[in-house]
Amino acid sequence: MAEVAALETADKPAIKASKPSQECVAGNTPFLDKLETSMVDILVGPDKKLFRVHKTFLCRRIPYFDKMFNGAFKEAGGVAELPEDDPAAFDLLMEWTYNSNPRRLRDLVPVIDSDMVSRPSWDVVAFYALAMKLCLPDLQDLIMIVLIRYDKRAHELPSIDFMSRAWAQTGEDSQLCDYCLQSIQWILTPPTEKEAESRWPTKEVLKMFQDHPSFNNAYITLSRTQEPEDPREIEDKCYFHVHGTDDKCPPNYKKRKNSEIETAEGQVLKRAKARGSS
Repeated sequence: MAEVAALETADKPAIKASKPSQECVAGNTPFLDKLETSMVDILVGPDKKLFRVHKTFLCRRIPYFDKMFNGAFKEAGGVAELPEDDPAAFDLLMEWTYNSNPRRLRDLVPVIDSDMVSRPSWDVVAFYALAMKLCLPDLQDLIMIVLIRYDKRAHELPSIDFMSRAWAQTGEDSQLCDYCLQSIQWILTPPTEKEAESRWPTKEVLKMFQDHPSFNNAYITLSRTQEPEDPREIEDKCYFHVHGTDDKCPPNYKKRKNSEIETAEGQVLKRAKARGSS
């Protein structure tokens, strides 16, 4: 028995002597150090809604603002005005800017308003238009992913009002407008759902074509070149994305980031020239 006990004792690992714990490193503030303290003010919309944000976060995520506040055409006093933009869309942009994951957006969900009508929780057209203006193709693609997912879950397609605003705010060459075009082609192609004519009335569709002649031309071209297909169900998940066919989705971040910087430089230069001539 003594021999067995000796063997069991030999098999046990040696017990290390305990030592008292030490206090944490004093003055360690990595979050604050990452934020830094330099702030910039951005006045958005006709009522000049104030957004005071950390310059480091803003310029690191959005090259347009990096060129605006750190480039040759610095905004005086760290203040910029965006009178034509929607404060609600800019709020979405700032939330995305502060998020550590660039592939994450605020959820787009149905919300019941006071009239008991289900509406999306944020304005896709305004946010997409802002992303285009600030030269953020990755964000444009992300918005399209979120929109199509929402439309599938809600069993929706763009309304005439949505299409009209998209065409006016983002331009006929945008991927959002392409989604609208393919949506109306699918809606108008027989056999349509019984409710389609009441939900997309012929009178409103006709007005859409009259108000936007380029939409009319694009629709005719699409109808002559492509068979109607539900845009929510297109197999190529990147069909309505800005990135090229050779880029991965999520795309090559470094490659796309360089492209964003180059485009942002041109947009900021254009803004500076416009201010100089006014």
